Amino acid sequence: MKTSVALDERPAVLATPEIGEGRSVAVVAAAAQLHQSARVNEIVELVAGLGHVDEGVNASGGRQRGAAQLLNHLSGFTGATWQQRWEASRLESAGPAGFREAVCDAAGRMPTANRLWLLTSGMGALMALDVLRPSLDFALAARFNHAWGHLLSWRRDPHADILDRIPCTDQTRSAATGLLGRLVALTGRPVAELSAADLLAYRDAVLARRAQTVGLGHLWLCLAHLGTIEGTLAQALRPGQKTVTELVDRYDIASRPVRSLLIAYLTERSLSIDYSTLRSLVTDLCLVFWKQVEQIAPGIDTIDLPDDVAAKWKQAVRWRPGPERDLVTRNGAVSTLMAVRSFYCDLIQMAHEEPARWGPWACRAPVSEAEVKAYRKWRLSLRSAMHERTRTRAMRVGELADVAERNYHHLRSLLEAAPAAGGGQQFATGDGTFMRLDQATHPLAHPKVTALDPDGQPVGDRLDMVIEEEDAFWGFAVIEVLRHTGIRIEELLELTQLDLHDYDHRDSAVGKVVLLHVNPSKQDRERMVVVAPELAAVFAAMARRIRAAVGATGTALPSLIAYDYAECVDSDPLPFLFQRTAGRGFKGTTAPMHKTYVARVLNKVVRAARLTGPDGGIIGFTPHDFRRIFATDALAAGLPPHIIQKLMGHATLATTQGYAAIFPEDVIRSHRAFIHNHRGLRPAEEYREVGIDEWDEFEEHFAKRKIAIGDCMRAYGTNCVHEYACEQCKLARPDIDAEPRLVRTRQGLVGQIDEARQRAWLGEIERLEHILAGVDDKLAGIERARRRIATVDLPMPRRKPPIA
Repeated sequence: MKTSVALDERPAVLATPEIGEGRSVAVVAAAAQLHQSARVNEIVELVAGLGHVDEGVNASGGRQRGAAQLLNHLSGFTGATWQQRWEASRLESAGPAGFREAVCDAAGRMPTANRLWLLTSGMGALMALDVLRPSLDFALAARFNHAWGHLLSWRRDPHADILDRIPCTDQTRSAATGLLGRLVALTGRPVAELSAADLLAYRDAVLARRAQTVGLGHLWLCLAHLGTIEGTLAQALRPGQKTVTELVDRYDIASRPVRSLLIAYLTERSLSIDYSTLRSLVTDLCLVFWKQVEQIAPGIDTIDLPDDVAAKWKQAVRWRPGPERDLVTRNGAVSTLMAVRSFYCDLIQMAHEEPARWGPWACRAPVSEAEVKAYRKWRLSLRSAMHERTRTRAMRVGELADVAERNYHHLRSLLEAAPAAGGGQQFATGDGTFMRLDQATHPLAHPKVTALDPDGQPVGDRLDMVIEEEDAFWGFAVIEVLRHTGIRIEELLELTQLDLHDYDHRDSAVGKVVLLHVNPSKQDRERMVVVAPELAAVFAAMARRIRAAVGATGTALPSLIAYDYAECVDSDPLPFLFQRTAGRGFKGTTAPMHKTYVARVLNKVVRAARLTGPDGGIIGFTPHDFRRIFATDALAAGLPPHIIQKLMGHATLATTQGYAAIFPEDVIRSHRAFIHNHRGLRPAEEYREVGIDEWDEFEEHFAKRKIAIGDCMRAYGTNCVHEYACEQCKLARPDIDAEPRLVRTRQGLVGQIDEARQRAWLGEIERLEHILAGVDDKLAGIERARRRIATVDLPMPRRKPPIA
């Protein structure tokens, strides 16, 4: 449930009407002020009851004298209450520092440091007792540090320790203490009565005066823990879905008839498309199309565009000014032309169905059929570019994964060694010598480290080890999950602990099989993906990390609410697998990941790997690259295309074949022709959805393809295309138990290579070294597997799920 409150729906908690010479005073009608009619001596007695807050200092007596001096000064002004006298005195205009000098000057006294301190303490006590309620500007400028910190205890609020209930840094807690003190002093409400609207209104008022509200997020979390509000501050500030009318009106369309037409048409389309697609369509039709048409032909009131207007608009859409005053092709121009033509074609079809409503708008489209033929050419060129991109990255994805894993272990060792070193001290790890630069010693400190050269001089960047280690881990985890499952980035971020299932295979040799249930992000096609042991170890490491971050003792991960930035909606509370520590000041809590963070950690791994392509440039990776590589590798391994279609969640087989960068066009055409002719000869019932028995048969290839060094990952029922040279085959996944056998094989190869060199068998040397490279690769894979599956603790629901 969202806790955000629209600006026009928030109560006037912090309204600031102007009173004389532009001075604003916070007026809160929610709670009546206390002690407004009490005498000076009565209020001073109440001040004395606040007690000592500083050991060894007569703070109580100082507050009493300061409060008495301030009240005596206010007694000379007109007003029925102390608040009215405070406003009549205009002391606020002098500010938190100047009002003290004004009181001293009025009494004929020098503003010594002691007298200024007395007045500051007295003002803090009067605010705590709700005798005086200053304006927001006065409270923001005031540095009543002790008053803000002790205000709740002075008021005997039962929730005075609320900010200590959730761990955070000292800096964050200090900022939240001042914020909470000001908020309570301004509203006059106890902590338990503060609402989300109070905090949002305070935030709006503060941001109108300065750039940030430090500590507000922590205060929100503490109030949510208390149960008075829900969610987080970020959730409250997120925009929800806008109506079609609101989306269209963002572009201020001048023609009212066309505006009404666009709203009606987009409302019809919104019933069959998702919200993100709707927003893109609104941008194409309202901003890129009609808004530009109105700029070309001001006052136009019909969508039946004259030829010259249509030509000028298409010219503006297709081209944009380049860096050297030339015209370059505008990205997305073809898709915009397609959207506009579809708009006109839809109107013609709708006019046949409802002539009275849509008939007056049916007209010739400004984009002809010949012009949209470029769309097919553009799609083919885009596919060709994607195929080349995939081929380049498919050969290097293994290196990228190795760099990600090594980088994480390197930073993990640094993070474990850094806390033992003091500020300015050197320490050594297996990767070199480093120096700690910061002096912090508290448990939540972020060690700052830099590398040292052999001469002891700092080299490289200043690294925040907590952030760097966390980014390295999640970069490694993202790469492993994407390349082993081929899921989309949206599906990755929606994975939860509830999506992991295991069941015992009927064959004891196979043992337990782990399945990953992938929630649909497109085409509404959910699916199950078999999880390899290495990937299961990654999931287990993620779960352990999240539980350690929140201090959980059980197996369940914390349930969080994730925001879908495409659909602009909040999810239900779910135990997401991809959740990270929520920033520097929120220790003990986690937050769901989003695409920008995934892109950040992935780019860090890419920069660390520095893989180069054929042109010598650095190879970059996006999350979708791993999906294309997964499909390409699966087809190269001989997996049937219709099985890959199910694993990828594609609606048609053509989409799956389009992902396969290694499939030549003639193979695709021949395969499609074969399927078409074959289906004409065979009964239609043979072409059905993959059934449970077929899935079971597919899974059994794990048991029927056991080899001496591990498992053969080729598709069930297919022949070996590598002539059973398992040590050199990429489809052979080595088993840890096969390490002694591979070591003996390697020793024998080394001896044979030595003999071949002695006898000058150059061809034999080349053959044996090729086999040796394959054996070394298998031994390296075993070492990686040993590191990952040493401690796998992956809690999952103990039920056998149905396989769709």
